[in-house]
Amino acid sequence: SYEYVPVDLFVLAGNNVQRLPAEFSEKNPLDQVPVLEIINTNTDGSESVTQLTQSLPIIEYLDEMYPGAARLLPSDPLQRARCRQISEIVNSGIQPLQNLSVL
Repeated sequence: SYEYVPVDLFVLAGNNVQRLPAEFSEKNPLDQVPVLEIINTNTDGSESVTQLTQSLPIIEYLDEMYPGAARLLPSDPLQRARCRQISEIVNSGIQPLQNLSVL
């Protein structure tokens, strides 16, 4: 199960991190979205939480954890690599120009 927590990206325009809830910095010190919180059940029955950030690792994690669901990435290794190639163009080629935190 999961809890959907909406974030108004319009409010975050220009990396206006002051408007993020204060507790968000505990989840991601970079004050960026998205963040996926994973509830782990330990061997002693207690629970711990792991935060996973950045879109591509989250997509790959979900794709690998739920293989019976609709695939987020192609199953063919070459098509999967091509998908990662295109994603990296956005990550390192396009997105930094729109992300004021790197300027």
